[in-house]
Amino acid sequence: MKPQLSRRKLLTALGIASLTLGPALAHADAYPARAVKIVVPFTPGGTTDLVARLVAQQLQERTGGTFIVENKAGAGGNIGADAVAKSPADGYTLLLVSSNILAINPLVYKKLPFDPATAFAPVSNVVTVTNVFLANPNNRLGIRSMADLLAVAKQKQSAGGLSFGSTGNASLTHLIGSVFGTTAGVTLQHVPYKGSAPMLQALYGGEIDFAIDNLPAPLPHISADRLLPLAVTGAKRSAQLPKVPTVAESGFPNFNLTSWFGLLAPAGTDAAIVNTLNRHITTILADKTVQAKLISMGTQPAPGSAAEFGSFIRSEMARWAPIVKDSGASID
Repeated sequence: MKPQLSRRKLLTALGIASLTLGPALAHADAYPARAVKIVVPFTPGGTTDLVARLVAQQLQERTGGTFIVENKAGAGGNIGADAVAKSPADGYTLLLVSSNILAINPLVYKKLPFDPATAFAPVSNVVTVTNVFLANPNNRLGIRSMADLLAVAKQKQSAGGLSFGSTGNASLTHLIGSVFGTTAGVTLQHVPYKGSAPMLQALYGGEIDFAIDNLPAPLPHISADRLLPLAVTGAKRSAQLPKVPTVAESGFPNFNLTSWFGLLAPAGTDAAIVNTLNRHITTILADKTVQAKLISMGTQPAPGSAAEFGSFIRSEMARWAPIVKDSGASID
């Protein structure tokens, strides 16, 4: 009797489990049943946009579904992020997020329309990216290296210092410039732009003395000799720019400030859908052709589980807190 009773209990338990998990699994299997929107909270042409479009294309090819990219820029990425945070948690509105929005914005904006710690369900990190100091190859100041940049910056102290462009006020590129100025002991004039495209255009036009950007956006212009890379901000030289030194190699030891870009869903999104998306992203990033494409863009694939991405985000918040505090960056 005991074996029969045990078997009956087991079958009952399995039946209950199937009733509980069945709808979720069926929902995930059918996903996506309609178009999925990936929101990019910045203007077209920047790193976030480039990564999102590659991810959307690959997800579409692998699932047979429709994935579209929508640019919703403004307020340092907060407008687009807020739109996703307030969207239905059904897996049909996603956010391609940069490190700036979750690791920096909560520290510099006194008020946010969403809580970065609770508004999203991490799906997967996608890539990590080094940043690059840039000059106009035809600049009249004779800046051809970080040593030149530092020398000219010291000369211009009495005139307010060199001007540098970033991809936005309190953006990661802004903070990199602030950290560099503090480390080098020079005053720099920060000029924020609404994304990479207008900033790089200003650099071409001689409106600013130098700029800092994620590598993917300016890389084609560097390859065409329209922009001059001075140094990259990661711990190692970039595979795409092997002759360009790191900032650390240029006389600033331990300077290592990189960016990352990942996929989020609204909080409360079905775990089965999150896991389905994560599985697809992991497969995409393991594809040799995709890896080559990402590396050629100036990024490094950075796959991982949803839980690992969540832990990474929290660690990044902690890492950037003292940097933001020392910079004094703040937005009302």
